[in-house]
Amino acid sequence: MLNWIFSTVIPIVIILIALFVYRPLNFQRFVKALTKTLMPLFTYSLLMYYLETEDYINTSWVTYTVFMLFIPYLVVVLVLNGVVWTKRKKA
Repeated sequence: MLNWIFSTVIPIVIILIALFVYRPLNFQRFVKALTKTLMPLFTYSLLMYYLETEDYINTSWVTYTVFMLFIPYLVVVLVLNGVVWTKRKKA
């Protein structure tokens, strides 16, 4: 049960906190808020990797789950930034 919290719940909470703090009103601000969560998620992923490497967490799948959540999130944010960039370029 604790592994589920480490691997999925905490990263989702980080994203929700960022959306609550930045309160995006339009699409561009929404993408900006998602972009600002990249560094905390990356830091969390590295922290989880370190804790697993040093055997503070005794499972082998937590780090892989966090990275499998972070990499698709990174791709989605990059695509959304590309959409915002092309919208600004056309206008």
